[in-house]
Amino acid sequence: MMDKDAWDVKKGLEGYERLHFNSRKPWHNESANPDVSIVYKDIEGQITNRDITINQITADILTAEDEFWIHAYCHLRKQNREFRLSRIQKLIIFDTGEIVRRDDYEEFFLNIYKKSPGNTHKKIIDKFSNELKILNYIADLDDRFTSKEKKIIYDFINNKCDLKIKEDEKLFIDEYIGKNLSSQTKALRAASNLKNSESYDEEMLVKAINDIASLVKKENLVVEAGIKMVFDKLKKN
Repeated sequence: MMDKDAWDVKKGLEGYERLHFNSRKPWHNESANPDVSIVYKDIEGQITNRDITINQITADILTAEDEFWIHAYCHLRKQNREFRLSRIQKLIIFDTGEIVRRDDYEEFFLNIYKKSPGNTHKKIIDKFSNELKILNYIADLDDRFTSKEKKIIYDFINNKCDLKIKEDEKLFIDEYIGKNLSSQTKALRAASNLKNSESYDEEMLVKAINDIASLVKKENLVVEAGIKMVFDKLKKN
């Protein structure tokens, strides 16, 4: 047997539709239960049995090939790998041992996605993106983003959704709220957008803003000015 298998790599995902299932961080998926077992024929014709935890599925929407790629953590190689769906010889549900018919692949993967942390993350972000942009901006006004501030944001989401965000779901949201959300322009635009949002709860949002502000121990004019601008914009709604 070869020490290293030959695997397909799809470089760049521009023009691809993506469904995010799990975190792409190998240290997380190594301890996760596999979603499926596959019999896979690689680009050199070598056939191996793999247990995989699905990270993403991407579909090519630019060509007529209709090829799908499964981006997954491979428990055999203990690394992230990319598998062409057309090279999968057999697909088996890991927990039950049930073989999935090729005609049922799309429905099968969609059902996994609906139960995945990635889908929960997408629904939360889609519903509360404006509130998250504001809270992220307030938390970052003093040029730091602490675990206590992050907890306030999670508590806000939990109270809004009436649910308990799981640790694997936090991996997604951590990446989202930590990237490109803290600009003044985005926060003020988000405050304006809230007037058309059915999910907007002024009392809860103001409380979360004040809770974050209370963590600033020293007088900070930048923080005070930023909060005032957000509150002024919210009052105009």
